[in-house]
Amino acid sequence: MASPADINLICCTSTDTETDVTGGGISYTTNDTALNTDDERTSHPITIPAADQAYSYEKWLKWQCGATEPDTQCTNFKFWGSGEADIESAKILDYYKVTVTRVDPALSTTNASYTTVKTATSAAKVDVAGTLNTSGEGTSHVVMMLEVAAGSSQGNITQQTYNYQYDEN
Repeated sequence: MASPADINLICCTSTDTETDVTGGGISYTTNDTALNTDDERTSHPITIPAADQAYSYEKWLKWQCGATEPDTQCTNFKFWGSGEADIESAKILDYYKVTVTRVDPALSTTNASYTTVKTATSAAKVDVAGTLNTSGEGTSHVVMMLEVAAGSSQGNITQQTYNYQYDEN
């Protein structure tokens, strides 16, 4: 039996930097970075607005085939959140969209083209296009961002868990 394929979660920034964040996570900040550090969150926080909403920088994520290729292919990529709305009660929402065409991440100014992650549950997984056969190939992008509404509580939010799956054959 062959070894399983090496599939990595990649965060893309506007400098065309692709950082493997598999097992490490991402931070929602007002900076275009893949770093997940306390310093990054302290240096580039999302300020609670006096009115309306404030947004994080977009996080462009994709799955990419690493050095160990699948026997045939990896396909049927799915993404979902926990379905919990614990941050919604704090007037904070996480959003996503799926897109094939990559553009540079931006500091979000609206949630108009996004959907709340709370709708992407294990019972309603989101399809992410892509068939990975060889090293370096990647899926479509899942673009994520965070919205902070006026009246939110100061401080860190509960760590959120996002899930994914794919088929290898």
